[in-house]
Amino acid sequence: MNIPLPKFARSLLILTLAIALSFLVWPQYQARAEAAWQILFNGKVSTAQLLDTDSGAVVNVSFHVPAVGEQQSYGVLLETDPDSKQVKITRVKTKSPLRERGDCPQCTGSKECQDCYPVGSGVGTSGEACLTCNGTGGCFYCSGSGLCYTCGGGGHTGGCFTCGDDITE
Repeated sequence: MNIPLPKFARSLLILTLAIALSFLVWPQYQARAEAAWQILFNGKVSTAQLLDTDSGAVVNVSFHVPAVGEQQSYGVLLETDPDSKQVKITRVKTKSPLRERGDCPQCTGSKECQDCYPVGSGVGTSGEACLTCNGTGGCFYCSGSGLCYTCGGGGHTGGCFTCGDDITE
């Protein structure tokens, strides 16, 4: 026996079924949304995706290749924030052991004797005055100036082989 429903009742029934169906399907969509992590690379949203492996999640990070004959060092910091579901990747260029061209390569510009224990104390491992700096605590190589002992921190024409790049051609 078919009982015809008024148009309004039929629309109400369809809407009710649609809402009920969305409640059944919603947990699936909610679980997918919770599983998604956002990747931030140097503070910007990335299109990179987390890859699940047996040993845990991994993400691919790319680096620029330096020019032929040059070298570059990078540091990478990875942080996960479970509250915001974000993986933060920060890539920074690292400097060479010298702080800047012209710094003493022995003390990296700190002016302190690196053979003292602790550094720059003027005391050697024996507990007596450090033999390298004669107990002064100043770097023996640059006489405590912090500047390159070969070029005085000013470099040479074509570059300094001790503290800077050899830019001769």
